[in-house]
Amino acid sequence: MKPSTAEILPIIGTALDGGFYAGHIRAGEQPFALIVAPKADGEPDNIAWNGSNKFVAGALSYCDGMANTLAMAEAGSKLAQWARSLLVAGFDDWYLPSQPWLKMGTLS
Repeated sequence: MKPSTAEILPIIGTALDGGFYAGHIRAGEQPFALIVAPKADGEPDNIAWNGSNKFVAGALSYCDGMANTLAMAEAGSKLAQWARSLLVAGFDDWYLPSQPWLKMGTLS
């Protein structure tokens, strides 16, 4: 018998892959764990997501935080550049959450 999702997911807050497990999402059929970087490894001081209210080309995805972060970093966002420069426990794939992940924490 195949285990249910509830049986194989870690508990929210469990240390995992350099950060802490915050939930899971799906991109199509592919499941992904959401890992939040530990605060002890730094956080930016009052850096805005974007210095204006203008749209940034490539950073308009409602569900792809990585694509948004890469586009924002390329456009000069200090916050996005900070997130992309993080190296925690050997992991360097950190990015800012997209809008629903930020508001809701997790999506299934």
